[in-house]
Amino acid sequence: YTSKLKRTIQSVKPFINRGCAFESLDALNEINWGEMEGRQSTPESYADFTKVVTAWRDGNLAHAIGGGETPINLQERQRKGLEYILSKENERQIIIAMHGRAMRSFLCLMMEYPLNLMDDFDHSNLCLYIIQWNGEKFRIKTANDTSHLL
Repeated sequence: YTSKLKRTIQSVKPFINRGCAFESLDALNEINWGEMEGRQSTPESYADFTKVVTAWRDGNLAHAIGGGETPINLQERQRKGLEYILSKENERQIIIAMHGRAMRSFLCLMMEYPLNLMDDFDHSNLCLYIIQWNGEKFRIKTANDTSHLL
């Protein structure tokens, strides 16, 4: 499963080229950064970004960058995606590819962590989390692994 974002699909292209079935879901898309979407980073925009992320860490999850999505909105969208993925009972081993903020929120959802702790989940570009589902709960077996990139 991938988000519908071009870069995410490009990242898993080697799996797709090997014949792995994939499905793109809007529910897995990155958080909508509103007026910051697609803009070059400047000292001012970085300061705005930092303020928003700090507000989220402090529990103000209803805060968003102008025109953007809140973490609450993001996770509500992701919950629908997770329910859809879990409804596919014949799938034993899957890959889910998404961008960083979305991944952190998704990990909170799966691990039942408060959303303001999403930054507790480290991530690097193209990192791997291996997560096990026992039918009731998720368990992280491997976190933020980049050994496959060496």
